[in-house]
Amino acid sequence: MNKAIQILFELVVVGLSALVGLAMVIGYTPGNPPLLSAIVFLTQGLVAGFVINTLTNLISQPLHARFLETWLKQKGQLPLSLEEMRGEIYASGNREIGGRITYDRAMSRIGGGIGVASALLAILALFNGKIGLFLGFGLLSGLAAFAVYSRVIKLAEITRHTWEALNRQRPETKHEVSSVHPSLARLEDGVSVRALIFAGGTAFRNCNIALARRGHRVTRIVPSWDNGGSSRMLRDEFKVLSIGDIRHALMTMAHGENISNEVIRLFNCRLSEDGDADELCNEMESFLQQNHPRMAKVPGDLRNVILKYLETFWHKRPASLDLKNGSIGNYVMLGAYLSHGNDMNTAIYVFRQLCGINGNVWPITLENDLQLGAHLADGQRVIGEENVTAIDRPENPHRIEKPYLTHGTDEQPTAADANPLVLNAFSNVDAIIFGPGSFFSSVLPHLMVKGVVDELAKATTPKMFMGNMLEGNECFGWSVSELVGLFLATCHQFASEKRDDSQYLTHILAHDSSTHRRNVRGDRYLEVGNLDNFRESGIEICIGDMEDPWKRGAHDANILAQHIIDAAR
Repeated sequence: MNKAIQILFELVVVGLSALVGLAMVIGYTPGNPPLLSAIVFLTQGLVAGFVINTLTNLISQPLHARFLETWLKQKGQLPLSLEEMRGEIYASGNREIGGRITYDRAMSRIGGGIGVASALLAILALFNGKIGLFLGFGLLSGLAAFAVYSRVIKLAEITRHTWEALNRQRPETKHEVSSVHPSLARLEDGVSVRALIFAGGTAFRNCNIALARRGHRVTRIVPSWDNGGSSRMLRDEFKVLSIGDIRHALMTMAHGENISNEVIRLFNCRLSEDGDADELCNEMESFLQQNHPRMAKVPGDLRNVILKYLETFWHKRPASLDLKNGSIGNYVMLGAYLSHGNDMNTAIYVFRQLCGINGNVWPITLENDLQLGAHLADGQRVIGEENVTAIDRPENPHRIEKPYLTHGTDEQPTAADANPLVLNAFSNVDAIIFGPGSFFSSVLPHLMVKGVVDELAKATTPKMFMGNMLEGNECFGWSVSELVGLFLATCHQFASEKRDDSQYLTHILAHDSSTHRRNVRGDRYLEVGNLDNFRESGIEICIGDMEDPWKRGAHDANILAQHIIDAAR
């Protein structure tokens, strides 16, 4: 209704104002019946209003797009268009700023329309000596200056209001950490630690939560080659990155930031694990029709944005898509991806805004068809992350020698372009961490993406390698020292120039497994090995008991978090 009123207002004001003089030349004849003359006058005014408004937008929108993009790049934000940003603004529940932007847009169009009308009348006045044209031009010439002024000012105000809305962050929970432990106090000038993480989703989950709970900012980099799990079908059907890995990392971030709003609860919902296709479609329809209790509890403005993305996914899904155990959060993110020109970075940004998450999660590369491969010690090749992580050790006791990246089912190693936002992240952090996690699938392959090693070397912040607690499938037959050696060898292989080891790593953390003689759930503790050579290279070595006292075989998240905080200081 508001949009219809706005359009009518623009048509009447712009159209009629612009044609006060112009209508005297085209269509208006004193000899015609008054009613006919009025109808002709109004019709031509409204039609011309459309034309003038369209011309105005054609002239002004490119100007505004460039203005907005330049502004936001200077502020360090993604260069989203205004229309894309309005969704995030309304998603934040900020009706005041959203309303001001809508008003400014309407006034900007009207001002631009009057300006174009004045120009048209001026041109006609030069080639036609009728008094009506001069009068029309005289009435509108004063408004022309206002139109130009209004157009520029309103564009600036729209940009400023947009920036204010996007920059307005959810108030953080205050933690009196300094009173609990002095070493947990914030850094100088009140800036918290900013950590850039390349690690496994499960292995680093608790440490991510521990850092966020203390008020520190975490940026997680996730692999782009996952080909298993519940999101495999979405990747195959839509040719998209693994939505599930990204959403899981974002939900971990939300948990660490103590966010438990209705949007988070909705995005953690899943459809039933059983039932036929019709039953699952009906269940999905309950979300789309806002009948599902989880959807009904989401605030109205947020719900409208979420429904837009969910409907986009629903309309573009293939009829054969299996909905069993489907994640609503995955579907919303996929809908955002499809709505924003298949741009995964924008989809993640929108998802974060909807949830109110401060931390970042970015895929290492935006290439959708990337696969992980691995060379085994006996010469075998294994293709696909799902196969690499599930090697049957009793049947295949040969350790992994080296992973590689490839496209599709091609067995030849290939290069992959880095996500620009990942490369940018290196320049604005206090610590960079590799591990713990599945070393050959979640840690090491990141170094093989173009540009990552060089950005790592340029960074002047602490660069930490955290060894795993257990061997697991991937680290079978390796020690921490051997894994670090392979890590540094990979850095040298993919670097653009020769550098010292200390430019890639400054700290190595390893759990002291010398007191452990038993396995944990069939996995042996990962041996430390000889790290003295790395100490001689200027890398700081820390070996100690890092096991969670209540969960054997798992790291103590608080110990890892404290090491990161101390190194960042």
